[in-house]
Amino acid sequence: MSQIDSLVTAARRTKRRKPPEPAVSAAARPTVYGPYADGGKWRLIVTDGDERKASKTDTYKRAVELRDSMLEEINRRTSRTFREAVTEYRDSLTSRGVLTIEHIIGQLRRFLPMDEVLSSIDRARAEAMYAAEALRKSCSASARLPMCWRAVRSAPT
Repeated sequence: MSQIDSLVTAARRTKRRKPPEPAVSAAARPTVYGPYADGGKWRLIVTDGDERKASKTDTYKRAVELRDSMLEEINRRTSRTFREAVTEYRDSLTSRGVLTIEHIIGQLRRFLPMDEVLSSIDRARAEAMYAAEALRKSCSASARLPMCWRAVRSAPT
């Protein structure tokens, strides 16, 4: 076997291999792909993080309608603010008869950016917010308040 044949064979082997999957964060936005023709039917592919689901419909028109409704649902879910989520949580607590609702909701309102969308906080920002809140709570019980408040004010949010 010549050197050219071995290079061609090696190139064919690498062509057959799938490229490595990119790292996907847990907060990745769901996506809808398609419709694609698939043996007389139409296929849509929905991805959410590392999960993938395909669905088929009989007509192109129905596939487009389904895609549009999926995209509307994704937009509705990903554009919800913390205020809306906290209000929904409050309603849930009320329906279960929890007695400390005002205390719980007050803590959430102080901690969360109420006018931002839920998907706006990534892991790094959540960790920074948690660290700042933990520092604030530990300093509030401390006798060294002036030193602690400088640290809390300079903490990233």
